[in-house]
Amino acid sequence: METASGRGEPFDIALLDLHTAEMEGTHLVDAIRERGVMQSTQLLVLSPLGHRAAYNSLKRAGVAGSIVKPVRQEYLFSMIARLCGRSTATQTSGADGRSALPIPRTENPLSVLVAEDNPVNQRVLTRMLDRLGHRYRVVADGQAAIEAVKESAYDLVLMDCQMPRVDGFEATMEIRTLAGPAGHLPIIAVTANAMIGDRERCLAAGMTGYITKPVRLGELAEALESTRRQMASVG
Repeated sequence: METASGRGEPFDIALLDLHTAEMEGTHLVDAIRERGVMQSTQLLVLSPLGHRAAYNSLKRAGVAGSIVKPVRQEYLFSMIARLCGRSTATQTSGADGRSALPIPRTENPLSVLVAEDNPVNQRVLTRMLDRLGHRYRVVADGQAAIEAVKESAYDLVLMDCQMPRVDGFEATMEIRTLAGPAGHLPIIAVTANAMIGDRERCLAAGMTGYITKPVRLGELAEALESTRRQMASVG
């Protein structure tokens, strides 16, 4: 920060962990504020849940805002936009009522197979795909997903892990045995489980990505675009 300020290019915003290995957040803020060249940098503190008292003291020391860890993309975007003086009125509202990152429709739609047995989850995913501009087909279990992949070409599969007849793990392993492009089809796990080891189990089954329920629009958009970039690099 001193080097950037010395060049006449100070950082607009600094994200500071409340607890670091070498210096507590309060001491770090004091050290920054003691150096006049850094006064223009706005400070955002990253803090664990339940540290409101510590944040209040930091706010008196000149901290501009606080974000609870784990940091959520839409809230970080909203905070940065506010500190930069930019309106977030055009942003969509997230499920928790906070501002969410605006998500544009894609100009290059993907063909997506949605394997999900729950009707409510089907509607949620398809509405999100509609909003993002992608094409899709819905099947209700893993066996139907396997047959759909054999019959038609898709860019990727959104695979629920827990389904009747054949679950997402079995379906993925079966798809990986198929010859040709179908056997290498990107498969993104969609699961309600977020325990340690769940992601590893999905990857071990042959899945290429992992998102948790309830699915958020920004998370789904990023997963799809990440898959598109992977496909482009392989192609």
